[in-house]
Amino acid sequence: VVHRGSPMAPLGVPLYSLEQLGYRPFFSNQLTGSDLAPARVAADSRGHYQLLGCRASRGKLSGVLRHELVGSARPATGDWVASNVISPR
Repeated sequence: VVHRGSPMAPLGVPLYSLEQLGYRPFFSNQLTGSDLAPARVAADSRGHYQLLGCRASRGKLSGVLRHELVGSARPATGDWVASNVISPR
């Protein structure tokens, strides 16, 4: 998930910690050696996601994933996603 938008709280600090959202070592092991950050999907609106536990409050699938993932393979509310922060346009 690539996310855009304003930070969730002042100074880009998430309102909820990853641990408060249920993040455990199992999930962090999935991202070892990656520059991606974890986020929890709070809501899905036709491919635009509200995210928790990360620096941005909104995100969407990257172009490749948008075309490769269909139906239940796409993130849904409650899923953990690996995110890449990009600058707002």
